[in-house]
Amino acid sequence: MTEHRGPLAAIAAVGLLLTGFSLTVDYPRTAGGFWSDGATYYTMAHSLAFDGDLLFAREDVERVFREFRNGPSGIFLKKGRQLDLTLTTEVPFLVSKGPLTADVYFAKAFLYSLVAAPFVRLFGTNGLLLMHTLLFTSVLLAGYFFLVATNSKTIALAFTGTFFFASVAPAYFVWMTPELFNLCLVFLGAFFWLYEERADDPPFLLRGIPSDLIAAAIWGAVTYSKPNNIILIVPFLALLAWRRQWLRSLSVAAMFSILLGGLFLANLLVTGEMNYQGGERQTFSGSYPFQLPNLTFDNTGLSMRTDAIYTDQPWDIIAHDVIFFYFGRFSGMVLYFFPAAATIALFIFSREKKIYQWLILGVATFGGMLLVVWSPTNYFGGAGTLGNRYFTNLFPLYFFLVANIRRPLLPILASWVAASLFLTSILIQPFEAGRRPGEHATLGVFKWFPPELSGINHLPTNSDPLKFRQRFDDGFLGYFLDNNTWGRERRSPGGLGFHVKGGSTAEMVVRTNAELNRLVVRVTNVAGQKNRIRVCVPGGCETREMAAGTKEILDLPAGDAFPYEDFGHRSFCYLVSIETETGATPLLQSRARNDRRYIGAFVHIEPDPYPGLYSSTFSFSKNSGARPLASTPERWRTSESMTIASR
Repeated sequence: MTEHRGPLAAIAAVGLLLTGFSLTVDYPRTAGGFWSDGATYYTMAHSLAFDGDLLFAREDVERVFREFRNGPSGIFLKKGRQLDLTLTTEVPFLVSKGPLTADVYFAKAFLYSLVAAPFVRLFGTNGLLLMHTLLFTSVLLAGYFFLVATNSKTIALAFTGTFFFASVAPAYFVWMTPELFNLCLVFLGAFFWLYEERADDPPFLLRGIPSDLIAAAIWGAVTYSKPNNIILIVPFLALLAWRRQWLRSLSVAAMFSILLGGLFLANLLVTGEMNYQGGERQTFSGSYPFQLPNLTFDNTGLSMRTDAIYTDQPWDIIAHDVIFFYFGRFSGMVLYFFPAAATIALFIFSREKKIYQWLILGVATFGGMLLVVWSPTNYFGGAGTLGNRYFTNLFPLYFFLVANIRRPLLPILASWVAASLFLTSILIQPFEAGRRPGEHATLGVFKWFPPELSGINHLPTNSDPLKFRQRFDDGFLGYFLDNNTWGRERRSPGGLGFHVKGGSTAEMVVRTNAELNRLVVRVTNVAGQKNRIRVCVPGGCETREMAAGTKEILDLPAGDAFPYEDFGHRSFCYLVSIETETGATPLLQSRARNDRRYIGAFVHIEPDPYPGLYSSTFSFSKNSGARPLASTPERWRTSESMTIASR
């Protein structure tokens, strides 16, 4: 190990810095609250650490409120069920048909919280971060040793550090969710599987059946945590079958099945159901069961069952989803995980290609397409995500596409250039990015990339309730994609519309339940001086030079809509942008006006023909200010309301 003293010292220094941060940061105060699924995993980890169970009870509520003033906002819970086992022909084959009980359990996979529980017991909430430190440092060590088997120490260290730190992955270090945890497990499983493919004389635990069993056990566990990971075992078994190593293949399959099945069986025995996201499942925000004597599971939550998942997306939309998957503004792999794209290029142009690398590339690509097809309206993780948080399970696989790196400078520099353009604000302020996961993508180079309109109800900007599903009088729902407006408001004269900031370009989406021929945009110049205003819709753009206080009516061809489809209902999205050259602050123009905003234009949009908002196929969440009609199918109401919390 002496020849690796320098790189090991560098990795140890990173681990030491992360350890110091983990043990000294005031997490509740710095985080300010929970985001994404953090409330569930935090509360579950504390329950396992101090109560030794997966039950949600009064003690759990009290424990959360000691650190977070808003309580476990966004927590997922489910009712228990008495065991009455029945064999079926559908996955998971063994189900319980017993009656529901009064017990309430956490409705997420318990593996992450179970591993974190000893750390939480010893170090409190900061123990979760300490666990992240140990796992992430282990990944850096494993990555270095994998590459140094066929590369110089400098290249191995530089490329390993670049692969992880020039991606969005480090931002998940401060998330109390399994994203970083799953990433590390997937990577370590691949390392134990593949290290002997590169090293000449690997140690006992990193070769043969011992390393196979360790890898299979790790991947079985991470598949329980995220069932999509079941595809990981396919290339593993395929390589063994190709080499006719049948005993090793059976051993791997058995170990994988034992870990995966055992964890699901434990979930069944504890909660009465094998599917931790099925059954009577709800999410809670503001009021929680057992918070007060009159608050129960039944009168405080919002149903969030995921037994049925919408997967019948038309292929014309899936074709766009594939582009979004790689280049989307909020989730694109090239923007948030550029090192993965760099490793693909290195593999394609490499002279030596091993069969295991082809298998890795195949399963990683298939896994991405599976996300797009299997969860077409929410393949990137919902409003609580930085980049594509589901892709964190696939990202580590791309590391193993590289072997002999002959020209490392280009991919390393390209990765850091991409990180500087897209990730700087996220990585410098990870807590702020977690609280407002869509903010970074509202300006700058991100606007060069297309917004993922196929997931319009789940965009990260939707974490701000004033930006999504805003109901307008003229028969459409509005979604604001940046901070260059102040949201929906009524102006007299002008009607119900929105103000655009001066000297900016605002983007919003007009969503209707019928295709449009034209979009009539009424623009009022409120800049207090001559103003140049440009309006663009899919059908074209118009620019007007407007005097102060004047109004213009721009009658534009609507152009081709982007189709949004969920559970069989198709609606239509039109991306609209409004650019103003200048603006004014009303407070500085008149003592009688108390408006402190810098505004350039007021915009009122009228779809033509009138699409008819009050339709049985449109529904509204609480945030949109309207109620679903009684005739709206329940599956549509459920899918439309699943905006902030992930599935």
